Amino acid sequence: MRRKLTIVIALVFLCVSSCVVSTVAHSDKSSTETVSYELSYRDFPLNESVCTFDDNWCGWADYWPKAVIYGWMKTNVKIPEGADKLKVTVHVCSKGWGEGLAVDYGLWTNNSGIQIIVDDAVWYNKINESTIKSEYHHSYYKHDYGESFSTDFFNVSGKDNITLTIRMIDGARLDFCNVTLTFYITHTPTEKYTGVCYGPFRDNEDPEFGILPTIDELKEDLFLIKNLSKSIRTYGISKNLSEIPRLCEDIGIDCYPGAWISRYKCDNEREIDNLIKVASENLTHVKGLIVGNEVLLRGDVSEDDLIEYIKRVKSNTTLPVGTAEIWRTWLEHEKLAENVDFILVHIHPYWEGVSVENAAEYVVEKWKEVKAKYPGKDVIIGETGWPTKGDKIGKAIPSEENQMKFLSGFLNLAKENEIPYFYFEVFDEKWKEKHAEVEAHWGLYYSNGSLKPLLYDLVPEDAKEGIDRPPRTVTVTNVTAPIIVYTEGCSPENRFYPSGWMGDIESWQGDPNEVLDELCTESPHSGNTCVRIKWSPGAEGWAGIYWQYPVNNWGDYPGYNISGAKRLEFWARGEKGCEKAEFKVGGIKRPGEPYYDSLDVSTGVIHLAKEWKKYTIDLEGADLSMVIGGFCWVTNQVQNPEGCTIYLDDISFVGSSPLIFDTGSPTNPYPSIAGIHNGTIIPSHDISVSKLYTYPCAGTGGHTEYARIWNATWGTTATWEGYAGDWHNISFDKTVVLLANKTYNYTIRTGSYPQIIHRQNHTTLDGSLITCTKFTDANGEIYYDWIPAIRLDYTGR
Repeated sequence: MRRKLTIVIALVFLCVSSCVVSTVAHSDKSSTETVSYELSYRDFPLNESVCTFDDNWCGWADYWPKAVIYGWMKTNVKIPEGADKLKVTVHVCSKGWGEGLAVDYGLWTNNSGIQIIVDDAVWYNKINESTIKSEYHHSYYKHDYGESFSTDFFNVSGKDNITLTIRMIDGARLDFCNVTLTFYITHTPTEKYTGVCYGPFRDNEDPEFGILPTIDELKEDLFLIKNLSKSIRTYGISKNLSEIPRLCEDIGIDCYPGAWISRYKCDNEREIDNLIKVASENLTHVKGLIVGNEVLLRGDVSEDDLIEYIKRVKSNTTLPVGTAEIWRTWLEHEKLAENVDFILVHIHPYWEGVSVENAAEYVVEKWKEVKAKYPGKDVIIGETGWPTKGDKIGKAIPSEENQMKFLSGFLNLAKENEIPYFYFEVFDEKWKEKHAEVEAHWGLYYSNGSLKPLLYDLVPEDAKEGIDRPPRTVTVTNVTAPIIVYTEGCSPENRFYPSGWMGDIESWQGDPNEVLDELCTESPHSGNTCVRIKWSPGAEGWAGIYWQYPVNNWGDYPGYNISGAKRLEFWARGEKGCEKAEFKVGGIKRPGEPYYDSLDVSTGVIHLAKEWKKYTIDLEGADLSMVIGGFCWVTNQVQNPEGCTIYLDDISFVGSSPLIFDTGSPTNPYPSIAGIHNGTIIPSHDISVSKLYTYPCAGTGGHTEYARIWNATWGTTATWEGYAGDWHNISFDKTVVLLANKTYNYTIRTGSYPQIIHRQNHTTLDGSLITCTKFTDANGEIYYDWIPAIRLDYTGR
């Protein structure tokens, strides 16, 4: 905890030696002590470049205790014991004159300036700026009030004294009044923070593009945070972010994982499912769950919808569940408060224009107000902090000095009032700069992992050093077909995101599900859901949606390398029939962006039927080394004057046929492929499997001797019983249910096998004629060079 004691000195110094006034904190709490010196010109040994107002030449000695500096002034200053930071402020004198006007001698020439030098190091250098006046002294009466020139705070830890020099440059003259030296004496807190807000994104990472930290990066951060704080809160739980609670368990930090709730229903479903999954793991360091962050403030979902998400999580865990909103929102939404186990309240005096001098007290005041409103609830400060860069709001000025002042005061008051809190935040987050500069600069540490220097004595000893957090290097992602664009709504196997809205829908502000519903249940082609797109013509007269990787990517980041894919397949239909649309792969190429699609292939305009129909985009010979826009739908008012509603399903990149059952080339017309074959099965809908059938091919035998299907929790086997009865079938030892969109392993051992031949006819040893030159499977697909030699017999859709 910190306490700042400020000394304000307003004295006219007549003494020759330096005058010092200081205070000492008498407290068992941590504190910040401020010691201020004021030096008049009499505290500097004079030289020929200084004209004092003790001299008749300068005149007016009875009025102004000051000097005019033409060249330089230098003196030695003793450092107060324990002081570690120093700020120097040089004041220009002013005096009421005539009819109440103030006069400012100021700086006289345009090619001039002032330097403040400490121990031969220039701490301040101002040249050719607005403070430099060109008027001669007879016109100076128009300038209001004296100016001042201040350095930043600099480290003087370990020094006994310094040499201070005030130097004028290129003929400048300064009407010198006095110098204020402000020293900070800080005392290191021995306790860790109660909690901190953890945004893990390093430079060149961005959650809005789906560029998330690696597991190793998360580990590095958390090992540092363990030395800083007792607990953390997070804001999202998708992909690698879902590992944070498990890493906290291993490292030993209490964690309050959060699910990010937005306007996008599918994203919300994934977040809620992942939060429930983490809750089910019974991790001892997961102390509570957070559903949403400032959701009502942004207006992303209604209060009732947010409460439903909260109830859903609560029904699946015994952990306390809360959400986070600003203090005003909590005062206005009693129903929301009734449905949470704890309240996370955000109180940011900066955003409300409160001066840093009153900011810590303001936070406590608002916390008490919310606490009084809900006396039966645990009220935790979910965010509070102070930025170090950005625009001024009212009396709130971002700076590292003000961050230090706020943090020092807040930590002390939080301890005095026994307030649980999460301080915002651990690291600066550069990705937020695209919203506003100030958004990116709230961290205790810079984004590179180094501690901000003025906070050195406000963090525990083991957290002072920081860590190395280099920018992330993002490269193209190499993948192998098949690559799924869409199979089921919210499926983790969907590898592209429908984030690239264009034309009339680009700036859509309503419910996004009114335009794009990824969870549509209106007669999907397969599975339980399909995509529904609904468009009404607007001012642009056209609309389109790109399925992108990463999400929202128009060329900021590289995409996939899908070299080897041969075609893109999708199913589509219109609500009424005769709807027109164009479908594409690739085509994203924005000027100035570093990355772009390596191909642009289109179906042309298609007339959709009312029934589902399969379409194919041929990718043979296309450059698939950089695929950002994996799939695109586009239409316009000429094609659909009244707009349109279309449905899409089962969109995927398809590669070459698998080699597991490849029959070889025509030079080997009757190969034997007996052996063991391993692979995976991903059903498109739930099926109940009882036996496996080996397809016969005219003139051949073909059988499977052994088969096994399994996953992490169960397995089933089937064994061939020889050429007896229906020997093309083998039955499993139990009937199993394979769930839609889940991955199952298989092992198949074949004996003789039905083969496609590459001749018009072929005679076997016994003289039989084989004419099997192609194979048509149960789905109507025709194969010429290989045969999917087995079929699972099942009941189901």
